[in-house]
Amino acid sequence: MTKPVCLPGQSNLWFSSMNRDSNISVNFLCRRIGRFLADEDGPTAVEYAVMLAMIILACLAAVILVGQSTSESYTNSATSIGKAMGGK
Repeated sequence: MTKPVCLPGQSNLWFSSMNRDSNISVNFLCRRIGRFLADEDGPTAVEYAVMLAMIILACLAAVILVGQSTSESYTNSATSIGKAMGGK
């Protein structure tokens, strides 16, 4: 069995165990991956993904900090109300 090789510009990719339609699909996929790697949209997409990850981390940190301070505020309020009502 021949191992497939996916190189840019290679149009005669074939598999001995696959039918012609699968061969066309693999060729199409290889060409698309080659174009994606050669194009500058790939690095731009990676930059946007990194930016999105940083924004998500900042949002999570903000939610955690706000949640902690809100919890402390509710605890302090409950303690103050309990003392005002004559509790210990």
